[in-house]
Amino acid sequence: MQAFFHEVLYRPLFNILAFLYNNIAGEDLGIAIVVLAILVRLVMFPIFQISFKNNQQMQKVQPELKELQRKYKNDRQKMVEKQMELFQKYEINPLIMFVPILSILFIQLPIILMVNRITRNAYDPDTFPEAYSWVNFPDAFNEVAFGFLNINSSGGSLWISVLLALVIYLNFRLTSQQMQTQSSQQSSDKKSNEPSMGEALQMSMQQMKYVFPILMFFTSYFFLPLALSIYILPTITFLFAQQYLTKRLTGQTSSDVGHPPS
Repeated sequence: MQAFFHEVLYRPLFNILAFLYNNIAGEDLGIAIVVLAILVRLVMFPIFQISFKNNQQMQKVQPELKELQRKYKNDRQKMVEKQMELFQKYEINPLIMFVPILSILFIQLPIILMVNRITRNAYDPDTFPEAYSWVNFPDAFNEVAFGFLNINSSGGSLWISVLLALVIYLNFRLTSQQMQTQSSQQSSDKKSNEPSMGEALQMSMQQMKYVFPILMFFTSYFFLPLALSIYILPTITFLFAQQYLTKRLTGQTSSDVGHPPS
């Protein structure tokens, strides 16, 4: 298993980082890590775009789903059948909602672990894997990132941690705004005063958008290796930009609600 991860993850990523370090990053490992994070997000962009659009459609049909649950509450088989018909009508695949979680577990998390290992080994040539024919390894990587950060230090960076907390806050804020917009669009269809699942999630999001950035700041500054914080920052920033652009492009206007895609 160790040999498998070495050949499938460690060696390719080490060579890619070395190539970026030599040819794009100006022998700055911090910049090379940022470029790697952006490349990974670009590769995963279509997957997350499909997931975002699927989740938006799922939010739009929540009133109809609640009506089906009320109408067929005593006939579970019929309710499931009608739900599947509704999903087919609006081109919704419920399984797609698990794609972001699976991509984090099987793509992002292994890459993060390998980036941590690579940056720990980047200053000891004896730990370098075999180079590909199109890559020349440096004798040792430069420990200074962005001209002022020691990427090989044991502590975190105040500025990186602050930026990371800020971007995470913006992500939660944008998601909360999207949920609030969808909730207001669906309010006219509600037939009871009971809070919907979307409203409950929105209240939770309001709390998390303050708590989670603070927790991430302390985690990044006191516990995470600096290289991981550098990798996570552009990853979260890219996610925010993708969500924002998706929101702008789709419009999320009230006229879209309740109408199947053409």
